Amino acid sequence: MPSFLAGIRSLPLSPTIQLDSVLMATLAGSAVQFLSKPFFFQFAGGTGASPQDYLNTGYAMLSQSLGTVFAIAVALGLLVGIGLAQGVIRLLDASGGDLPTTTL
Repeated sequence: MPSFLAGIRSLPLSPTIQLDSVLMATLAGSAVQFLSKPFFFQFAGGTGASPQDYLNTGYAMLSQSLGTVFAIAVALGLLVGIGLAQGVIRLLDASGGDLPTTTL
């Protein structure tokens, strides 16, 4: 067995699984935040009569801030996932690409 396969098998799978779970939880949190906007809108007292009034409401601050936080969190999670995938590709390229379980 090539040494890189032994190295891959010895790696715990938990970082990938944890990354998937964190990304799924972030997307679920974003969905809940989006679905809760009408309820917070009623609680906060509306959006204001004009665009300037909207900017001065607590609803605008919370809505825009949480949307931005979730978007950045998802982007960072995907960036980490791409980094992990690149690491696996580098391992496979370093091995010469001869995998005993495939016909490639």
